[in-house]
Amino acid sequence: MRKFLRLYSESWELKEETKKHLMAITEKSDNINKFISLIQRHKNSQSLNEAVMIELIDKITVHQKDPTTNTQQIDIHYNFIGKT
Repeated sequence: MRKFLRLYSESWELKEETKKHLMAITEKSDNINKFISLIQRHKNSQSLNEAVMIELIDKITVHQKDPTTNTQQIDIHYNFIGKT
């Protein structure tokens, strides 16, 4: 009986963990589809105006300038998909 309870408990935990992973994958898929819809809506735009930028970009991170290479890293975090 103890072995049965242990196996039942393990299978329940595995089921819950699998549900969490599936929900995360579904959310990522939904977010990718939302981003693709945004891109398709603006694919024929001739210019990148403030409204489009606000719709597509969540934030922009500008890092400190590297004095040795004289370069500066810039990260663009897009809505729905994050940093690419």
